[in-house]
Amino acid sequence: MSQPGEQMNPLMPHASELVFGMLTVAHTLLLLVVVLQVLRGRLRVPHGLVGVLTLLLVPVVGPLLVLTWQGRVDRHRARAGQAASSSGVLP
Repeated sequence: MSQPGEQMNPLMPHASELVFGMLTVAHTLLLLVVVLQVLRGRLRVPHGLVGVLTLLLVPVVGPLLVLTWQGRVDRHRARAGQAASSSGVLP
């Protein structure tokens, strides 16, 4: 126990604990958004097992990659479709 007159250390988390906690919350929320989008059929997880592992194990970046993946695939398909239609070849 502490002696009378001795000051106690404040119970405040270290900066690394705060950053880790915020990253955990952000990752959990993004993971929830991705799961809801997948269940609604608006989103697909890219590359099968590798995509699922990236989604679950790479904090914050994994879910962001999955969220932006479908848009990139759609844009690529649209460009490929425009190039094929302008050259007279149908996909």
